Formats: sequence, structure tokens, C-alpha cells
Amino acid sequence: MAVSQTDLAQRAGVNRSTISRLFLGPLSAALLPGKRCDATHPAVIAWAKHRRLDPTVLLGEFHARMLRSAAAASASATEVVPEEHRMSRLEFAARAEVMSNELQRALANELRPALLRDGRVHANSVVALEFMAAHPFRCEDGKAIEPQIDGADFLASASTSDPADPGALMVDGEHVVARIWVARLAGIINPVSP
Repeated sequence: MAVSQTDLAQRAGVNRSTISRLFLGPLSAALLPGKRCDATHPAVIAWAKHRRLDPTVLLGEFHARMLRSAAAASASATEVVPEEHRMSRLEFAARAEVMSNELQRALANELRPALLRDGRVHANSVVALEFMAAHPFRCEDGKAIEPQIDGADFLASASTSDPADPGALMVDGEHVVARIWVARLAGIINPVSP
């Protein structure tokens, strides 16, 4: 991130002449045209840490706040996603009926917020359900054709026994797979908080 040398000096709490000398020596690799520098350059970050400064301070309050909030959101999102909402890429692609290369492109773009650190997809996130809604079931004679997942019915993992009739099965509408099914069938996106 480009900042002026003057701003960098103010944010670091040093004289402008100190910054000028540093950019003639150890920080020269971070120098940019127009008396600007890259505040995210490894040399600048190392210098800031050596001075016991938080390197994000050098970015300015606005950018530092954005960076901190993005990092916190990413970390907290990963931490609070329940196991049942985490889906392998393979299963997610199968449930959306998309090829793996299409899913890879989506994970680099619109699905990026749903990609978890462990490589799985937060299948109950708004962006994941929007992706599912954008890929409705194929229809034949007005009837939705649901794919088989691991040789079982699409909703099998969302099925549970009916408390009123233990021999009968019912679909748990709160289950992430049921939410995916509704998104693909009717375009309704109704995530539950993690």
C-alpha cells in the first residue's frame, strides 16, 4: 500500500529526515516513485516491528481498521462455523451439480467469503446458498431432477425420524442440506446463524 514518506514518518513517530535516510539505505527496496513508499513491503514491516510498532499503524487509521476488521471477521467466521455447515468442495460441487473447475473459479470470486481455512465450504452462508439458488435443479416434464449424492437421495442426510411416527422419515428443515435443496428448488435463501 503506497503512502507518502511524510505520512509514514508521522505514523511511525519519527522525523521526516529519519525516513529519508532509511530510504537511502535499508528501506530502499520499498521506495516508490513520487516520494512514496510501500508500507506493506517486508523491509518496512521488519523495521516497524524492530521499533515495536504495529505495522498496520503505518497504513493509516482507515486502512488499518479495515485490515483488522477483515482479519477478525475471517478468523471469527472460521472459528464459529459448526461442523455440520462445513462441506467438502467435492460434496458442494455435487450438490450444486457443477464441475470442479467451475467451483474453483467461484471459490476465487463470488464464493470466496464461504471458503474456510480448512479448504471446505461454509455451505450455510448466504453466498453459498446464493450460488446454489443460481444453479436450480434440472427439470423434466415440470419435475425437478435431484442428483444422487454418494448413492443416496439428495435429502438423505437431512432426514430424521418423525417423533409422532418413529417408523416414518421427515426432513429437518433446519439442516444445511435442506436449505440447499430449497435454494436450488425455489431460489429461497434462508441461512441460519452459525
